[in-house]
Amino acid sequence: IMAKVGIDKAQIEDCMKQSFEGANPNIDDNKILREERERYLKTGVPFYPSIQINNVLYRGNLEPVEHVFDALCASFTHTPEICVNYYNPPVGPKVDYWIIILVVTVILAIFLYCMIFVYKKIAVSYTH
Repeated sequence: IMAKVGIDKAQIEDCMKQSFEGANPNIDDNKILREERERYLKTGVPFYPSIQINNVLYRGNLEPVEHVFDALCASFTHTPEICVNYYNPPVGPKVDYWIIILVVTVILAIFLYCMIFVYKKIAVSYTH
């Protein structure tokens, strides 16, 4: 199978031999496995990649990133500004739609008045 997918068997065997501290893999210690075990015993993390927040293993989805961000923000005793802005984004100036409606209505009323005035002038000129 390794040959089919292009993996050099000699490189794998060489890597394996170098990972043991002696010549006999049946009785000698494997440094890579020992380091992994020591890391597991130190951190309690049996898998990688993993995330620790305040020395506590994050046990949630890594995707989407917002889940990790939520856990990070929740871990603070004093919430940083980036978290506050993320959950409560700054709001721009409030638009008062009633003023806009009033202005548009006044403009339409003036336009309608002008149209009626022009219509009356044209109607008067046709009657004479």
